[in-house]
Amino acid sequence: EAAHNLFLWFFLFSHDYPWRELPSDLRFNNIQRIPANTFRDLHQLDALLLDNNQLQIIENQAFDGLNNLRHLHLNDNRIQAVQKGALQNLRQLRRLRLDGNPLSCDCGLVWFTQMLREKQTITQASGRCSQPDRLRNRPLTSLDTTDFTCERPRIVQEPQTQEVERGDAVNLTCKADGAPRPHIYWTHNGLDVFSGVRGGIDILEDGSLVIRSAKEDHEGTYQCRAENAAGSVTSRSVQLRVRDGFDNYADRQDRAGGDEPRLVVKPSDVAVTAGRSVTLRCQATGRPTPIVTWTRDGVPVLQHARYHVSRTAGMLLISATDTSDSGTYRCTATSPLGEDSASFKLDVQQPPYFLEKPREQDVLEGEDVEFICSGAGSPAPDLSWYKDGQRIVADGDSVRILHSGKVLRLQEVPRQAQGVYTCHAENAVGYAEAHADLAVNSKTAPHFVNAPVNTEADLGSSVEVLCMAEGHPAPTLSWRKDGRPLVLNGRVSAGPDGLRVKRLEQRDEGRYECVAENEMGQAAAPFYILVRDDGVVDNSIHPGDRYVLSALHEAEQSVDRAVNSTLEDLLNNKRSTVGGRHRHAHLLRIFRYPDSEAQRSARAAEVFERALNIIQEQVAAGMRFNISDTSVDNLLSPGYLDLLAEKSGCLQHRQVPDCSDTCFHSRFRTYDGTCNNLQHPMWGASLTPFERLLPAEYENGFNTPVGWTAEKPVNGHRLPLARSVSTGLVSTEVVEGDSEHSHMLMQWGQFLDHDMDFSMPAISHERFIDTVDCADSCDNVMPCFPIEVPPDDRRVRGHRCIEFVRSSTACGSGRTSVFYGALAPREQTNQLTAFIDASNVYGSRAKQAVHLRNLTSDRGLLRVGPRMPSGKYLLPFNDGQPNDCKRNSEINDVDCFLSGDVRANEQLGLLAMHTLWFREHNRLAEALSELNPHWDGERLYQETRKIVGAEMQHITFEHWLPKILGPLGMAAMGPYQGYNPRLNPSVVNVFATAAMRFGHFLINPVLLRLGADWRPVREGPVPLRKAFFAPHLMLREGGIDPLMRGLLIAPAKLRKADQLLNSELTDHLFE
Repeated sequence: EAAHNLFLWFFLFSHDYPWRELPSDLRFNNIQRIPANTFRDLHQLDALLLDNNQLQIIENQAFDGLNNLRHLHLNDNRIQAVQKGALQNLRQLRRLRLDGNPLSCDCGLVWFTQMLREKQTITQASGRCSQPDRLRNRPLTSLDTTDFTCERPRIVQEPQTQEVERGDAVNLTCKADGAPRPHIYWTHNGLDVFSGVRGGIDILEDGSLVIRSAKEDHEGTYQCRAENAAGSVTSRSVQLRVRDGFDNYADRQDRAGGDEPRLVVKPSDVAVTAGRSVTLRCQATGRPTPIVTWTRDGVPVLQHARYHVSRTAGMLLISATDTSDSGTYRCTATSPLGEDSASFKLDVQQPPYFLEKPREQDVLEGEDVEFICSGAGSPAPDLSWYKDGQRIVADGDSVRILHSGKVLRLQEVPRQAQGVYTCHAENAVGYAEAHADLAVNSKTAPHFVNAPVNTEADLGSSVEVLCMAEGHPAPTLSWRKDGRPLVLNGRVSAGPDGLRVKRLEQRDEGRYECVAENEMGQAAAPFYILVRDDGVVDNSIHPGDRYVLSALHEAEQSVDRAVNSTLEDLLNNKRSTVGGRHRHAHLLRIFRYPDSEAQRSARAAEVFERALNIIQEQVAAGMRFNISDTSVDNLLSPGYLDLLAEKSGCLQHRQVPDCSDTCFHSRFRTYDGTCNNLQHPMWGASLTPFERLLPAEYENGFNTPVGWTAEKPVNGHRLPLARSVSTGLVSTEVVEGDSEHSHMLMQWGQFLDHDMDFSMPAISHERFIDTVDCADSCDNVMPCFPIEVPPDDRRVRGHRCIEFVRSSTACGSGRTSVFYGALAPREQTNQLTAFIDASNVYGSRAKQAVHLRNLTSDRGLLRVGPRMPSGKYLLPFNDGQPNDCKRNSEINDVDCFLSGDVRANEQLGLLAMHTLWFREHNRLAEALSELNPHWDGERLYQETRKIVGAEMQHITFEHWLPKILGPLGMAAMGPYQGYNPRLNPSVVNVFATAAMRFGHFLINPVLLRLGADWRPVREGPVPLRKAFFAPHLMLREGGIDPLMRGLLIAPAKLRKADQLLNSELTDHLFE
């Protein structure tokens, strides 16, 4: 029985795997490649079943040695090409199945179709063309040579011999024509040259070979070769000579014997996309050899970090162009005998960017809405609008698009207009998108959510009476006393949430009314204030009730002040660099900072908790005894607890999900996980609290963690320093490899974890009480909870603590919470859906998902980024978000990549997985489009998203989890029994924060990188400390393939009790 699991890839890619011991049935095994001579010793094999794998090409000699093979099944793979001669030695072949493959019927298959015609009386073959379009669905056996358009390559521009100075830039040009378009290869002294492998040598897309800075070892003979499926052709050999200095021939030769400079290759006007490199050429002849100099708008162009000038080869290479490089350039060839010059224009085109983005709006049904969007770029971008991924077409009545697309005006909006609106800016070189939510509320008459109650208070005291009403539009409150409008002054004041009377007088006693009014109607609530003058204390009133409104106001100010200061720090990069490099800690802050919807939820919870702390402090200040051990429940009556929850936003931050669209919900998941269970629509949804297996255990029973008060003993002992436990008990310098599991076991675990849970980080990295940055304080003051450092710590020197900020709190959860009139201990919020639904690819909210989609075509695709030499795409770069991976912008100008989870750039192995799965989405979407041409882009996207989620579930439960739990664990868990709507799928806190952390024990201190030959790449492995936030290494050092090979081949770290975490994590993590 063939092994059917994720880690079989390791064996299938190894030349030394004992194939002779495998049966002939190798179906459904994710086999991607069959090397030459794999079956060389299986002379007696009769049938070989390789269908339903991942083969893309049949290599020459792959099936050599199968002298008696009669049946070969290669159907339902991804085969596009069959190399010449790959099947010619199968003389006994009777049945060949190639159906179900995307075969490319170009001239590379001419030999194959000829072979099939010659053997059609002996071999029965199946298979159809997938491309080109004119041959789509044509059977292979029906093709002849007249059906193919083949043209051997021919060199149209040969490279030239050059002599340059040491340090000059060199450009060797080689251009060829042919059908299909030929690929250009280079050799140096007979050895193949690969782009980026040797320092300073790159092969550009047009086939040119560029040496950024010539050295002696670059000297020698160069030759280019153009290849396509019809053949190959080789250029003439040219020489490159590198001199130490420029020889001034004028000092050694007679001028009369020389030639004046003459430009033989002159540049023409050039347009290039900002960020790309451009090579400008001015080749000159003359004797003595002329020197070529450059100017831009009359100013000399000198060599520096982005400009590479070759004075003798006549080349100017500008890397990472920006709009400031645009202008009129002139190259001048000069010698003692004269000069020749030519000018041209360079136009650096800028992809669109936004000057003004549309803003989120919350309006009433029937109101007019106007979104404004302004973009810039070169050329100027065209603007268009989308709602929930569908393009908006103006009808001239209720929907208008004005001022060249800058204004979207919606008149008298209905409830159905609610959704995510996208402004799409596009020009010839790219596009950008900005999103805004529109919430449409129905108009309703006022109704009281907290009606006033009769109040009795002592003469001279203060009283606060709660009155809150809802309605759309928002109602205004007015007050009456004894049937007349209440006169407000400094002693009697009213706000949107109630009435406050200071220094009660006898005349304040009487009948009051709270009146709520809007255009839909009016509501009134009467109540009485009784003033006591007998000195009797009413113990029914909770001591904190009188401080609610003032504490709420102070809490809102302190939280907002700290949050705004944190945002300014993130956006302006204050205190974020050391020696020009961004600190990893700052990058972590940026990446993990919650989005706008999560921020609103976290702010409400922080205001609620901060107000409780202020109330507790004020009550304590007015009492003669210590209330530190008093339950917070005793501070507030249920009515005022409701007021605090309402005014902080805890009862409003999330709308009740609308699950009425059963047609959608019965087929597809929502992005945020709501309505997955129609009986319990919020179970497993994003932005909901983690569940608990056991009650929370806090030092004060409510919200301070154990260890908050350092001198307070736990079980009779003072807690040891967490850092001492990390370095003394957990850390290890010795790492042993796991002989059974590859490093992919760890990487899939992290990728899976990032699909299921992400505790919401604090929305402020500064203390609420005084906005001191948590990095500058060693005191336990919310939200800062610094880690104390022992004096002999081997990593931290000169500091008493390591910055640590608590995660944000949830407004309430469980059966006892603010929603039920009682307080529950502090809980944490899961930003992600709890389901294995590929939210790490698509995001956990609709706005995220729309931002990741390619809306320029109706094909259901995700956006793509740079294209690698292999033809495959990387993730798109982050655009418009404050995620900055440019740790040293002078050396590294590569921005972060964008994915469904903000942590994608944390380390290269994780980034490779994100890239792999975004490619998988686009691969499936394109395949579904071919099978279902009648589907629109939305259907293609949702169906593909559903398949990708199912793939991840299958890999997890069938291949990953058995290796984690083992046979006994899997037996204890038992088989899947079917869907149970009464089972809450929400992630439990201890799983997210403790149990799933076991994966850290699997991490090796280096990430292995292997080339196509399965040997280490020239650049070598990446130490873990250098793999954090390093997308430039993926872009410039081979893409994801070397990393994926390394994850499959390298062993996981062996889990041993005395070797827990490697020291790269404990001593160098995020340095």
